[in-house]
Amino acid sequence: MPRKKIIKKVSAVKKEKVPKFSLSLNLGELHYKAKGESVVEAMEKLNVDRFKIRGFGIFILKSGNKKAELKYTPFQIRRILVNKIAALIFEKRILMMLK
Repeated sequence: MPRKKIIKKVSAVKKEKVPKFSLSLNLGELHYKAKGESVVEAMEKLNVDRFKIRGFGIFILKSGNKKAELKYTPFQIRRILVNKIAALIFEKRILMMLK
């Protein structure tokens, strides 16, 4: 008896992009949250009005069950949100702090 070849069609499963990082910025009473595949992408989604930054701010990064916190002055927060190079340096610094 000849054997029958069993051919299964495997449909391509599209993987949805799951946000890898959750970034939040606490500015006193104001709280901003965003998620993204990278820290810089999450930072771009924060939509912070840089003129409302009046006091110290705390960036909190969560990835899985790891967490990192950094405290910055208003000047540093504005620079991080506007300047691309400062954002990349911030990303490197906060990723090294993940515990």
